Amino acid sequence: MSRDHENKKMTDDVIRAAQAKTQAEQANTRNAQAKTQTEQANTRSAQSETQIAQDKTRIAQAETQVEQDKTRSAQAATQTQQTNIQSVDQALRTSELSYRRLFEAAKDGILILEVETGRITDVNPFVVDLLGYSHAEMVGKTVGELSPFKDIVHNQVMLERLQKDGYVRYEDLPLKTKDRRHIAVEFVCNIYQAGDTKVIQCNIRDITKRKQGEATSNLLRAIVESSDDAIYAKDLNNIITSWNQGAERLFGYTASEVIGTSILRLIPVERQNEEERILQKIKVGEKVAHIDTLRKTKDGRLIDVSITASAIKDATGNVVGVSKAARDISERKRAATALLESKRFLQSTLNALSSHIAILDEQGSIVEVNAAWDRFASENQYFGNHGRGENYLSVCHSATGHCCEEAPTVFNGITAVLGIRVLQKSLLSTDAFDFIALLKWTVIFASCIFF
Repeated sequence: MSRDHENKKMTDDVIRAAQAKTQAEQANTRNAQAKTQTEQANTRSAQSETQIAQDKTRIAQAETQVEQDKTRSAQAATQTQQTNIQSVDQALRTSELSYRRLFEAAKDGILILEVETGRITDVNPFVVDLLGYSHAEMVGKTVGELSPFKDIVHNQVMLERLQKDGYVRYEDLPLKTKDRRHIAVEFVCNIYQAGDTKVIQCNIRDITKRKQGEATSNLLRAIVESSDDAIYAKDLNNIITSWNQGAERLFGYTASEVIGTSILRLIPVERQNEEERILQKIKVGEKVAHIDTLRKTKDGRLIDVSITASAIKDATGNVVGVSKAARDISERKRAATALLESKRFLQSTLNALSSHIAILDEQGSIVEVNAAWDRFASENQYFGNHGRGENYLSVCHSATGHCCEEAPTVFNGITAVLGIRVLQKSLLSTDAFDFIALLKWTVIFASCIFF
């Protein structure tokens, strides 16, 4: 038993020794592991410190980068600001140059004045040319101190109106230039901001030609309205555009009745082609004057008129309408008809007489003969046209043959009659010479015809 006990005890010792060894080895392993862990921890700690150092470095670098970026941003902003300033300066210079060019080239006069005093600080060349005063003669003075504006524009009154309303306007201001020409201008002043200060700009527009044109237009309008002739106008579509009082009297329509309506209402149907012919002549620049024709009144009567037409042109010279003047020639037509009837009656009366009768004009030329003269000349083969057109004074002066001794008496008698007509036409107002005064003819009763 004791041996088994010893063996068991030895076995237990071996086991315990093995276990102790194992435990020692395990302890060593744990120590080694702990050491390793410590080393790893130290390594990690070192790495952390390195990482921290690197992070600090990166932070420092980032801060440096941020500072550099801020510096670059500041530099960029400064550069942008400088560029903007340069751009603004350039734009300002360009604007000032453009304004100056406009100021110098303007076709209206421009005065620049101080707001406080109203004194002129600048004038453009147009004002110099318009008024005849030099730049130096005007700068430093008020508008009222300039000779052309004296007693017309009071400086203080103008300033007060500008300060109250910011605007002054004289629509028709009469001025006298340095060379004493009288002109009319439109004068307008405004206050405006120029940078940090306010200035007054006065614009002067020469309206002299416009006023003259208006005066001429008014005169022409008055002439047209007071004319006894009918004066009216139409466009290229035959629409009436104007109508004077003479047209109202002649045709019977008022202006309100016909303006805007067709001109064909005045023209008989059978004569309406005249209107197109007149228009075509006007378009090619031909003159249309004194066309005797018929026109129709409001009450349907046909009247004899003499028409003159002329082109209405626009600013470029294109024909845009036609102006017409119509004159009532009814009395003239009746007088002409009466005269023709009178001539026929006179001719028939002369033809009924057996005496040889020739009618002479004021120069002694034969203008007509009676039937007895015609027969005598035909029977004796005198003159190709029986004396018509021949100067009878010349015939008498050089007469030969039968009855030639009477030629001087006839010559002197005709000369005396013609002389009386020239020197004392009132002697021809007797009944015996009424037709002579009317026709400017002289009647010669000839018992002989001298050839």
